[in-house]
Amino acid sequence: MATALELPDWLLVEILSFVPLRDRLRSSRVCKRWRRLMLDKALWKRLDLSPYRVGPKVLWQLLRQYLGSGLRTLKVRGRLLSVPRAPLLSPALLQELGKRCPNVACLSLLEEDLRKIPFSCLPRSLRCLELQSCELPQAWFPPGNGPSSLTHLEHLVLDRIPAFSDSQLRALSRQGALCSLVLRVTYRVTQQGLRDALPGLGHLRRLELCGCSVPADGALQAIGRFLPRLRELR
Repeated sequence: MATALELPDWLLVEILSFVPLRDRLRSSRVCKRWRRLMLDKALWKRLDLSPYRVGPKVLWQLLRQYLGSGLRTLKVRGRLLSVPRAPLLSPALLQELGKRCPNVACLSLLEEDLRKIPFSCLPRSLRCLELQSCELPQAWFPPGNGPSSLTHLEHLVLDRIPAFSDSQLRALSRQGALCSLVLRVTYRVTQQGLRDALPGLGHLRRLELCGCSVPADGALQAIGRFLPRLRELR
């Protein structure tokens, strides 16, 4: 039976990809070869930090030492529901993420306070943005498809976002590229707000409305009129 030292690099990288993140980072201390293998882009294509309560220092360290152009998906859990309730992300960290990881396509944020994070700080390469149990300022999405918007954003999930309202939905309708929109427990969204926003969301192919203040009959009438490309409705 071959030992780890006899295995080729590509096979060791494949094995390491199944190892939990914390143990994988510890393995970099084994020897110089393993430390080099830990930098392989294949190990950092999809990074899910949501099972861990990491702080800004750890996130900065991962960003500077391991993350790069190979990163496609990043999922992190903030500290909105923990003590202390200090924000995990900062404008500087998100801007650095965009520079070091120019190909990151999906960002998933859980339980994070984004009230001091401008929308313009998000990586410009994002195609998918998922926010769950996050705090937003009253006006977060840019009012038009300008330089501060995410021109490639196609999929947006807003799950239990108490600050998301009709005005934010109207601003969102001007983003231009959205083809999938999920609104869960966004109780500030009303029937009138939906009617005002739908004409600008005519390219949507998937729409999910759950926990909004929108009667089913009124929603279906507006959807049938303004969303001719819709293929999935929940």
